[in-house]
Amino acid sequence: MSSNYGLYNHPESKLLAFMGVLFLLTLAVISTLSLKIYTLNISAIWMPYIAVFLWPRWSDFWLSPVLIMLGGLLVDLINGQYLGLSSILFLVLYILLRPREREDRFSMWQALIEYIMFAGPILLAVMLISSALIGQAVSWKSLVLQFAFSAVIFPAVFYLRQFLRKIVIDPQDSLYKG
Repeated sequence: MSSNYGLYNHPESKLLAFMGVLFLLTLAVISTLSLKIYTLNISAIWMPYIAVFLWPRWSDFWLSPVLIMLGGLLVDLINGQYLGLSSILFLVLYILLRPREREDRFSMWQALIEYIMFAGPILLAVMLISSALIGQAVSWKSLVLQFAFSAVIFPAVFYLRQFLRKIVIDPQDSLYKG
């Protein structure tokens, strides 16, 4: 465990975990919207995955996975998907990306590049595996377009998270770093 383990037990670490799941659910509601350009229909279905990718670094160590799982169940209810599918995908993404091991200062460009390089292939692989288990055919074109759309809106989501973090956490607090 890292030398910063005490920050996981900080009084605001539970608040950060609840803030993470609230942000996840807000993006899940927004993700129900779609954009239609001529015959091309692009949805923002990947937005909740951005919230998991940007999960607060110093959120409660034990509470975060539980809230991510419950948030995934609610996302499935909101989007009308198979119950439990998003929970599994969110937990896999959270475990593989390990937000606790990120740098203290995480610029938007660093986050975007990491999202495209690491989260993209992980999410595509997991989506393909889960769709194979469910028995539904996956449209590669729609998956790639939806992921590209999520990469385009990533900066707006990143800065929205930064703005909300400044409102909730005192900049003088040690938790403000991540």
